[in-house]
Amino acid sequence: MELVYKLNLPALDKWIRQDLMNIHDDDKPENTIMFRNCNDLFITNTICGIEFSNILYLKKTETEGWIHSDSSTNEFHFGINFNTLGKMTLKYWLLEDVELKNSESVDHKSNINYKNKITYPVYKALREPYKTYILEPDSIYLVNATVPHSGNSVVLKKSYSFRTTDKERQIKKLDNWETVVNTFKSIIIL
Repeated sequence: MELVYKLNLPALDKWIRQDLMNIHDDDKPENTIMFRNCNDLFITNTICGIEFSNILYLKKTETEGWIHSDSSTNEFHFGINFNTLGKMTLKYWLLEDVELKNSESVDHKSNINYKNKITYPVYKALREPYKTYILEPDSIYLVNATVPHSGNSVVLKKSYSFRTTDKERQIKKLDNWETVVNTFKSIIIL
């Protein structure tokens, strides 16, 4: 089973209100991460019966990302990533191919519902990545955010990752990757 799947979905402007789509980031440095609880941004926030209420926004330049998992607990995490500007490489490692380096606290800054200091486990690679994916610009992907991974941009990249709440994942029993992939199989491009 793959860890990234390209999706057949309409472009980002069909999901997010136009007046709020361009996150004001001109004053932000490259490699900015913002997390928003943003029901007010969505035109519609349901895909394949799953409700999304958070957006993780990344503005990244030609840098090597750190190997991490988006889950600091035993919760399972995934995202629907709208890669809007720039090509990106997404690398994954098996748990036996990394060692825990530390936990990194990241400020997720936003002008809407500021959420501060989320801690992610950060890893050191012991071997080469298990899988590597090239994410094309103006494309949409279902991504596993629990398996240790690192996003590397080739040029300036902007990405919006739609995320569910812990409660939504529990209600819909989205607690493993196979269930998530089966939930979205009708929009996966093979």
